[in-house]
Amino acid sequence: MRRRIFQKSCGVVPVHVTETGEMRFLLLHSGQVRNPRATWEFPKGGVEKGESEAQTAVRECREETGLASLHLLPGYRAVDAYVFHRGPVRIKKWVVYFAALVESPAEMKEKPDGREHVLDAEGYWYRWLTYGEARKTLFHSGQRRVLGTAWAHLTVLGEELIAHSRLLDEKRSLEEAYTEKVARSAGGAMDR
Repeated sequence: MRRRIFQKSCGVVPVHVTETGEMRFLLLHSGQVRNPRATWEFPKGGVEKGESEAQTAVRECREETGLASLHLLPGYRAVDAYVFHRGPVRIKKWVVYFAALVESPAEMKEKPDGREHVLDAEGYWYRWLTYGEARKTLFHSGQRRVLGTAWAHLTVLGEELIAHSRLLDEKRSLEEAYTEKVARSAGGAMDR
């Protein structure tokens, strides 16, 4: 008789809006899947005790990618449910996804952790892709469905999303300018 296990993970569909208003989705190259066609995925991971689904999704994305400027977008939650086998164990898995706006893709870690995510044959461990490119890259129909529903939600947000992205860019620029001014002031005070 086979054992059965239920697992729940939470993840993020990260999106960055470029200066031209184009949406780019982040996919990570997994080092843990057996099917070589199914190696690209969204950031996700297991729920820790006391965490909400949203907290898990954000923590996992930040741990895996280094992206600190991650903002969950309201009104989007999707579930990808599937079954897989690990030896004699049948595992039913639910992955709850949230859409998140990424302010600065430049925050990405330079290198993967080497276990969960690895370089692909071309030397990449992550890719920022258009909707069409991401749809072609994702192997599993459940993840393509999540991408599609996230894209539809983001498209409805449309101008509001682009405006929010630009406001975040302006806020970051102001914070950087302020930090530089404070540093110059502190440096000048030390010279006296």
